[in-house]
Amino acid sequence: MDDLDDLDDLDDDDEVLELPGEHCACGYLHTGVVPPQLCLDCGDRAIARWRDEEKRALNLLPAYAADVERVLRETRDAQRKALRSRRGEPFSDADWELDKGGRRLARLRRAHRDELTRVGLDRWNELAGLVAHDRREVTRKTAKRMAKRGLGAAAMVELLHDGSVYYFQQPGRG
Repeated sequence: MDDLDDLDDLDDDDEVLELPGEHCACGYLHTGVVPPQLCLDCGDRAIARWRDEEKRALNLLPAYAADVERVLRETRDAQRKALRSRRGEPFSDADWELDKGGRRLARLRRAHRDELTRVGLDRWNELAGLVAHDRREVTRKTAKRMAKRGLGAAAMVELLHDGSVYYFQQPGRG
């Protein structure tokens, strides 16, 4: 059961019950109203849903999906290499690699623009907007920046969180 999808069907008069095992500090899970900032749990769920929608769209475009997968793999490897080098500014270098991968996704999007018009990306764009309300500043900024670059953006945000580049940044902490 996808708890957040169930909220799309709620009317204002429906009673919203707390879902067992699901935690939400921002109220989005219970009301469906997007707050200025999602709690960490809802932010993680939003990223997962965005990535699932991205996979659905990419399954409809196998050639494009293969190109996106290649870009993601090369970006991930370059980030890990930058972090292992321990020279200069490894986090800055890893972020640069993420931006470089995003530019490659934008070129792919332009090259496949005719194919992409046949695939409905409304839900993908809606979920990208939801992720842009994440509590973590680095996630918000990356999601907004990468969503403009097309399919593969959700996976780029996941690369940020996979432990190779991600550093937790709470509001109020530099």
